[in-house]
Amino acid sequence: MELRLQFEQGIAKYMVRYMICTPMARCAVIFLPFFPQRYTYDPLRYLSMPKTSLLVDPLDRRNTYVAPTTLDIPGVGEGLFARRDLRRGNLIAGYGGTLVSNLEDQNGEFCNLTQSVTEGHTKNTIRFSKFLRIDVPYGHEDLTVYRATLGHKANHQFDSRNNAGFELYRNPRFGDIRCLRAERDIRRGEEIFAHYGYHEDSLFAPSWYVRQLREEEREMMRAGQPVTRCGRRNY
Repeated sequence: MELRLQFEQGIAKYMVRYMICTPMARCAVIFLPFFPQRYTYDPLRYLSMPKTSLLVDPLDRRNTYVAPTTLDIPGVGEGLFARRDLRRGNLIAGYGGTLVSNLEDQNGEFCNLTQSVTEGHTKNTIRFSKFLRIDVPYGHEDLTVYRATLGHKANHQFDSRNNAGFELYRNPRFGDIRCLRAERDIRRGEEIFAHYGYHEDSLFAPSWYVRQLREEEREMMRAGQPVTRCGRRNY
């Protein structure tokens, strides 16, 4: 499946979804109208946020909204919810922001900060490539500051309870970014969860994640299930 924006004199008129043909399914081209906004190509940049940070991407606008989370966890305020019924395999929302280097932590960027301060500054970072991460920086997590993409608003759950996953995605507006894709059918109004996939020894693995990981491992052992380390490496 490929998403494209159709432009007329710089104004995005509609989005075209090209469905891949298979022997078991018919081919289809679907035109999805949305609010007539001016969208320009605004690819990820190093240490610089998008120029249109307050203009929600059509994909995110159509599929999601942000509301108070259903999780009863201190410090977790907002979550990402499905605006409509989503099928397994559907793209849900983009995960954009700014590019930062994976080498910054190795050069001691956070060496003089406490664990809590470090977690606050890195809570919206996600792996992009071997050398780069995508980050919604500290101070930009508020929707009044940044809402061009909303993937960073999805909260964490382990595999037994999540309904979406992160992957690479070529967005017609932002170029190569990360995105959320549904891993099962999601009903309208359901909160969207994804496995954050931190490596437990990573600088970016927050203390709450390590605690939950240990609890998850203990539950798996009690249930007689094999305990495996996370191989997703999203963060």
